[in-house]
Amino acid sequence: MHTIFARHSGSADCLVTTSTVRNIAVVFTASSRLVYFTTRTTSLTSVPHKAFALRFSDLTEIEAACREDEEERAVRTLDWIGLRINSRSAQWVDDMDKMMGKQSTRVPWWEELKRCVEGDHVPSKTETWNHPIAIIFAVSTNTSNPLQIISNLHSRAIELPSWVDSAYLSYTLIVHPKDSTLSDEEAGALFNAVKKQYGLHSYLLSLDMPNPPPAPVPVPTAKPRLPLADRDSPELSTKPVDSSTRNGASSGINTIRMNEKDIQQTAKFTREFLVMSLIPWMEKRLPSRLFSSTRRLFGTPSPSPTPPPSHRSSASRSSTYNGTSVSIQAAVGSPSQQRRLAEFATILGDFKLAVTVWETLSKEGKGGSDILPLLLSPSPAIPLHVANTFATMFTQPTEPFAKVQLRALLCAIRWEVGIDPSDFASELLEGERWLVWAAGSAEEPPSALLLAHAAFISSRRQALRRAALWYLMAANRLEKCETINDKELSPSFWDAEGEEASNSRKHTAIKPVIEHSLGRLLYSTGHTQDAVKIFLSLLEASTLSPVSPAVSDDDDVQSVEVYLEDFRTAFEHLRANTPNLEQLNDFHLPFTFCLASQSCFRFTNDNIRGESSEWEKREEAWSRFNKSRGVTSRFATNQKAYVNEPFWVDLVLKNPLDVNVTLTDVTLVIRESNVIEPSPSKLSAEIEVIEDVIIGAKETRTISISIKAIRPASLTITHTLRNQVVDYRLCLSSIGVESIDEVWLVVGSDNLWLDEGNGEVSDEMPAVESIHSSNSSEPFKPFNIPLGSSFSLAPAESLEVSLTFHALDFTQKDIHLLLLYRETPQAPFKQVRKVQTCSVHPLFRITSLATPSTNVEAMYLLHLELQNISNSVVRLTQISTVSPSWICDSSIYGKPGSIFPLQLSRFVLGINPWDKPSGCRETFEFVLKQLAGVIHGRAVDLLNPPPLDLCCSHSIQGSHSLPLNRFAIPSLIHSGKRHAIIGSRPASYPHIPSHTHPHIFPLFNPAALDVLVFWEIPAENRSGNILISGLILGATHSPLRDIIRSAENSKITRSMYAETQRKKEEILEDIRNSEWNMEMNPLHVIIHTNDVSHDFATGPYRLRVHFTVRNYSTTLQSRFTLKLNDTVESKASPSDEQAIIYSGRLTFRAKLEPSHHTAFVATAWIKRPGTYVVGAWCMETEVFELSTDTVTNVERVRYRYIQNPLDNSHLVHVCHVPGSSRSQ
Repeated sequence: MHTIFARHSGSADCLVTTSTVRNIAVVFTASSRLVYFTTRTTSLTSVPHKAFALRFSDLTEIEAACREDEEERAVRTLDWIGLRINSRSAQWVDDMDKMMGKQSTRVPWWEELKRCVEGDHVPSKTETWNHPIAIIFAVSTNTSNPLQIISNLHSRAIELPSWVDSAYLSYTLIVHPKDSTLSDEEAGALFNAVKKQYGLHSYLLSLDMPNPPPAPVPVPTAKPRLPLADRDSPELSTKPVDSSTRNGASSGINTIRMNEKDIQQTAKFTREFLVMSLIPWMEKRLPSRLFSSTRRLFGTPSPSPTPPPSHRSSASRSSTYNGTSVSIQAAVGSPSQQRRLAEFATILGDFKLAVTVWETLSKEGKGGSDILPLLLSPSPAIPLHVANTFATMFTQPTEPFAKVQLRALLCAIRWEVGIDPSDFASELLEGERWLVWAAGSAEEPPSALLLAHAAFISSRRQALRRAALWYLMAANRLEKCETINDKELSPSFWDAEGEEASNSRKHTAIKPVIEHSLGRLLYSTGHTQDAVKIFLSLLEASTLSPVSPAVSDDDDVQSVEVYLEDFRTAFEHLRANTPNLEQLNDFHLPFTFCLASQSCFRFTNDNIRGESSEWEKREEAWSRFNKSRGVTSRFATNQKAYVNEPFWVDLVLKNPLDVNVTLTDVTLVIRESNVIEPSPSKLSAEIEVIEDVIIGAKETRTISISIKAIRPASLTITHTLRNQVVDYRLCLSSIGVESIDEVWLVVGSDNLWLDEGNGEVSDEMPAVESIHSSNSSEPFKPFNIPLGSSFSLAPAESLEVSLTFHALDFTQKDIHLLLLYRETPQAPFKQVRKVQTCSVHPLFRITSLATPSTNVEAMYLLHLELQNISNSVVRLTQISTVSPSWICDSSIYGKPGSIFPLQLSRFVLGINPWDKPSGCRETFEFVLKQLAGVIHGRAVDLLNPPPLDLCCSHSIQGSHSLPLNRFAIPSLIHSGKRHAIIGSRPASYPHIPSHTHPHIFPLFNPAALDVLVFWEIPAENRSGNILISGLILGATHSPLRDIIRSAENSKITRSMYAETQRKKEEILEDIRNSEWNMEMNPLHVIIHTNDVSHDFATGPYRLRVHFTVRNYSTTLQSRFTLKLNDTVESKASPSDEQAIIYSGRLTFRAKLEPSHHTAFVATAWIKRPGTYVVGAWCMETEVFELSTDTVTNVERVRYRYIQNPLDNSHLVHVCHVPGSSRSQ
């Protein structure tokens, strides 16, 4: 905070008398909190400031305070703070009691201590923060001769000691009241004269100052200040303070009687004084010769103008200063110019310069360590700077001087305020320890409050024992200072009264320390049994502590570890020296390690790997499969262990302590259920013994203890003592005594299937082939594994089964295999579970896009981009398309080959309608029928979609291409397509139950086009393929429009999918926006022109423009009318582009069948060279459908569209070439 000294003459008392404040400095302080402005560093970098505070003081008060001995003033300051705390302590305690134990983020005694320290405004010999930066000479125009008074003020000797920095800004303030004897013109002339004589650092403050004064206006609470050395000062009196003052309520000193205009004028002066005068003056000082250290640190600075003489007052400084203070100054040393430089740089935000100078001062032992913690980021070096600060202060083993205590208190408060609370209380800094260091051994109220606040921070960190200790120390010091008014707050009250403290007043953190010492004393004197009891009680208290291990104190953890070790030593000694071990049954640990409710058995045929939810899905899939076949089967649920075959107990152990624990010789104790008193000679089982088990603090872990039954028995455990295609080969071996007649494999939703060897390999690779698909999105049914020619698997026989896995997710995945087998058709199915882990990494980044083709030979162009994002060289071997209604019959760009890492390959394929579609129309009708039922609230018929044929066209083939109807590729396409749609449908139709989706939506949309990319990595002998889904081609015409409209206009009540109108509307909206109800203009216009060269000396050029209109609908006819030179304004084009003007025939009409096109030529005359925009056309389209009347079968218009050029992208360039002419 900047300290500004204001000096006003007696003639400015008119401003004071209108306020309920002590002097004019407090009036300025009321508006000294400024926000949002910038400063500049030495490198001319702007530094924004959200807030900037000024401090105004009376010059005569500062001069008087500097005459006082520094040690005497420090003693008075500590006493003054103690009196303020004493007068408010009772009210603070009452306020805290009213909070009923609620944790507060701020405590009133600490806030009061901060205000008292921050209110200090007297210059110090150890730092220059409170040294004057500016002196304001204030005068009122109501005086008889204002100019003469200003001259007297500027020539007055400034009676400050020599160690106070003599560089300050001289500023002149002229207060011009409305009732002044001078007019506004005369006040302006006075202001101009002052600026001419004393410089531009002047200001004319015009105020209304009405009489009588207005009502009091609240102002920010002023920081308390130590009164001058006057024994009669009311601040030092010991009379009681009323409750309003104790609570910090506003009193008369915190109001001013000024109107709104005067308040705004005062605030304007304060801001202009800071921005226009003070900050530029401070910025000018940074590179100035004012600081002798600047040259050594930063080289010789550039010449700067010398400040006016009026800015310095060393020549007029008093030489009659107190001799005692001068001798102290010689011993202590005055603040250096380097420190002044560092403080100025810190204030202005030039932290780079500030840190450099502060570090230099710290290395030279001249300070700086106290400020660096405020500027540097949290690091282990910060506590070292703090320790260095206190090491230079507390040089004597006895209680430090009062000025040293005050200095330590100031540093501690600066750190607590200036460092972020989360960093200050972090484990890295541990700022609460700094407060304890600052308190030292002093027994003054401020030191006690430092300890109290350190305890408060520790309690918020849940270091409760440390907090209790520091609270106790703080209370003892406050009691010695006679600050505690309530005797029950004293730690020695209960001993003095001979009474037992209540539970809320016990010092529970101190008691364990005493008890632990007592326990060790008992053990060393031979009273081992009593020592063990004490150690057990200490462990019980530790486990019942609410402290979380994440925030527990290191001291607490070390204490628990010591208690546990002492208990182990004492108990072992007691057991070794006790003849009858039954006497030790009374000694039980107050906690247990075993969680019996979470422990479980595990048998040989169990496999604990895999997610339980995945196994449940497979069991449900098996149940649905059996239900669909009308077969009733059951699982073998009883699990038994066999003689001489091990089984395991998975024992869950939890450590309730905050330290690591080692358990030795951990085993189980068992007994037979039907035997009351077991015989040691007739053991029924062999039990494993684990020598050592280490459990971390608060850790929960599982250990397995094996048990092998020696003879048949029923045992009871009583207690414990401490994205590639991968081919897999599944080997099945029968280890039983009976033949297995039936084996099923359940894979659930995994992209895994049984490789049954689909057909024979042919040397010929057809360009187009078809695959018959069930078009159902249901997962694979369980696979019946063939058992060979004998149709059974005899004992000791083995069988290998080929499985194909298609990885679709980029993650580490567990493949869950559920094998079900039985010996006879009447026997229940037994389970064998297997989990195989695989890791899948991305190989390609793929982009696919279909656009209308500009070539009449293809309806669409498929643009495919593949980028290799792996570290291997990948070879593309084949690119095929799969679609129920589209065929890729041409490869326009791209060929198979190798793609190196981070390289990109592009392919362009031509797409046309397939002339042999099968099942597309039936699929559309099925979906429309099912969705109509959903819209009208009917229950969904659990039917499967009709099958269809898939057109597989191999547009790009390599030497290792494969036909798609062999080698399990149809299953691969099925699983890849299902994986692509399984995640999107619940999000698209959230109100339709997901179990009905396979009975409403087919696997393939008839208009869909999927791309299958085959690849291989020869260096790693790996291969695979990627299915790219998501393209839907062709124009559709909202086939559900009439059904949705009728549902919206009717009053149908829904009973299955939506009980409210809101849900009904959401279902309609989802279906309206679905892929099955898309609607678009089916006609597309293609324009063909060529750039031409022509000799315009022979006349204008006749340009022929070729238009092609294609119908992209595969079901409906369309009729269009295309008009040229249309009046519809096209988008604005650059000035050098001209619109083409057509001539001749300007209107063209035609009717197009589905998937057909037509072409025509228009003519335009070009009179001069240039760039022409081929636009200015408009096409009106009518889409026809047959009426629902089967008798008349009349066509009717379903949709009408108007189409204009989208942009001016189609240009033709016409050049003038003499002697050349080219016609189209």
